[in-house]
Amino acid sequence: QDMRVTRALLVACSDFVMQEDLGAATSGNLHMVGSALISADIGLGNLSIEDGTIGTIDALGAAIDDAFSEADEDDVSLLYLCTHGVLSSADDNQVYLLLGDGQTESPLSSQALYELLCDIPGEKLLILDACYSGALIGRGQPETGMLPGARHKPPALLSPFLLDSSMHVLTSSSGSESSWYYDSEELS
Repeated sequence: QDMRVTRALLVACSDFVMQEDLGAATSGNLHMVGSALISADIGLGNLSIEDGTIGTIDALGAAIDDAFSEADEDDVSLLYLCTHGVLSSADDNQVYLLLGDGQTESPLSSQALYELLCDIPGEKLLILDACYSGALIGRGQPETGMLPGARHKPPALLSPFLLDSSMHVLTSSSGSESSWYYDSEELS
């Protein structure tokens, strides 16, 4: 336990090309999470912040490589990603996280995100703060031919995150709902 180091990368995307900008909400969320990590006694060895600077998968990959390059099997690597979650235009229940820096906008699939993280040694904690983010781990979406609330998941539909015991994922919403903050005026 004394040898464990926690490294964190906090990413906020708020400016987009095709999607509505999210304003200061994502930066505020990023800084609240950062403050919580700094004040917690978790052996925080490195805290990297990318606030509005990640618009492509390559840029996210470079930030991940930089933040977690020194991780080993005893460490915890935490990625917090606050952005838009967008439902696919096809009727396939796919959700993409949207990377955006105001000039570039790129969809990020569950598989692509997993591939960016899977080779990092040790435990990985992923916190997804985006609408429909639960779909990236197969949560909160009814399956064709199944009643809502059914618990059976065929192996072919499992997210890569659920098949990897070194990955732990928290989401801000289920796969079929908006994140609470962005639609707060609609809540009773």
